Amino acid sequence: MAVLRAAVAGVHPRVAWWRELPLLAVGYAAYACVRDLRGRDTSAVAYRVAEQHALSLLAVEQRLGIAIEGGLQARVLPLRPVVQVAATFYSTAHFLVTAGVLALLLTVEPSAYRRMRNLLAGSTLLALGLFTVFPCAPPRLLPASYGYVDALQLVGAGAWSYDRGVLEHISDPFAAVPSLHMAWATCVVVGLWPLAGRLRHRAVARLALAGYPVLTWATVVVTGNHFLLDGAAGVAVVAGAAGLRSGVAAVRRGGRWILTHRLDQDRVSGQRASPAQQGGGGRDRHDGRAGQHDEVERQSGRGPGQQAPQGVHLVGHGSRSAASAASAGQSALEAKNSGMRSGDG
Repeated sequence: MAVLRAAVAGVHPRVAWWRELPLLAVGYAAYACVRDLRGRDTSAVAYRVAEQHALSLLAVEQRLGIAIEGGLQARVLPLRPVVQVAATFYSTAHFLVTAGVLALLLTVEPSAYRRMRNLLAGSTLLALGLFTVFPCAPPRLLPASYGYVDALQLVGAGAWSYDRGVLEHISDPFAAVPSLHMAWATCVVVGLWPLAGRLRHRAVARLALAGYPVLTWATVVVTGNHFLLDGAAGVAVVAGAAGLRSGVAAVRRGGRWILTHRLDQDRVSGQRASPAQQGGGGRDRHDGRAGQHDEVERQSGRGPGQQAPQGVHLVGHGSRSAASAASAGQSALEAKNSGMRSGDG
């Protein structure tokens, strides 16, 4: 009942973290399982399909004049410390920053936590669907003639190598479109944006916050894991998930309005007279009108239920007045005729 009253009032209760943590763990495990099932198909046929999709994406970028990935790598790769930082950032921030922000919002801003949690779930589900219908190889898996380099292989990132350890078993090599790194980074911005607005230097805080997905975008390109359009697709799935969330919220608001309206109607109905009393009053008025009608019929010489002669309509007291006037007129006419007969005699 407390939850129902809170829903009607538009107030959301605080989130129970001991229920949310297992839910998040199960959700991520399901995501990793689906991604792993997709990533097991590394046959030559699957690779050719993913490669063709990647080349078609590259052709679109070339027509748009934004195929800058190869040139960017050529400038950054000689800077080994920068590449090392980018590889580490790519391998860890995707998980640690997202999990840390969720934990922070769960503690200090439950409404923002719900928004970010739902956005993460929705965008990840949309991304998994796109991975299935549009498997796409990342730049690092294209033939060497295209000039792309796998930065994680070049500088090493500990356990974060696609050929061994953790990533070998949980990664989908053909899940480049959309970039989940970009999608999750965008969700982080959405989750923290209200909190950044409450800080003293909120403009600086929001500018730094907006820089996080930009840095993520640069990192996934420099490491050879995504094209520019992959990052744009990551932002797009977040926008799509937000649109779905808005639709669901509109339906919930409509349901809350209907529930509130029904409660108001029941309250107003309880203040009125009971239906039985209203029905009794209606029968009394009907009986009164029926008695009045019978009285008119008796005065006109007809029994109850008989129809009036054609052309004659009796309606209440007005009918009796019309009959009296007609009778007086007929008596005056008879008296006049009698006088004329007397004069003739």
